[in-house]
Amino acid sequence: TRYGQQSNAEYLVKVGKCTLLHLLSLCPLLCGMIYNIVTVLGMDYDALVTSAIRGFAVPDSGTGTQADAQRALIEQIRKRPCSALLSLIRRRISLDNETSSVVKARIKRCELLTKQISKLCGKSVRIPRGVRGSRHRYWLYPIVVENPERVSRIMLHYGFDVPS
Repeated sequence: TRYGQQSNAEYLVKVGKCTLLHLLSLCPLLCGMIYNIVTVLGMDYDALVTSAIRGFAVPDSGTGTQADAQRALIEQIRKRPCSALLSLIRRRISLDNETSSVVKARIKRCELLTKQISKLCGKSVRIPRGVRGSRHRYWLYPIVVENPERVSRIMLHYGFDVPS
């Protein structure tokens, strides 16, 4: 076929990586330890976290042109899902009624948080809005602040890993 297919092994690696990241995120003490180790080693913690959570590998810009990097990314995006992922998607769709109540509860919590941030922080924190006609599902909760590095450090102190 025209497009390659993701193997079950590739999918298993992604599931394993996500599981590990999720387990790490449950322990603020461990996140703080990793942050300190990475900092002592002279590495950029935000860059490490960002590269770990990317859905697709970003090709090294030193090995080719920008066009080569774009072609490699498109090839990754166009891969057909493996049978294990298709099974998961089928299961999630069949459980849509349960899923929708969880999503509705998350949206309600995030809308409350948005109101509280606006009330407490005023104009010092801006919450980006989607394009006209789009609906925010709050998979991510972006905010814009004047000093993202400072906010990231403060949030990390309170147990929240917030890359700047």
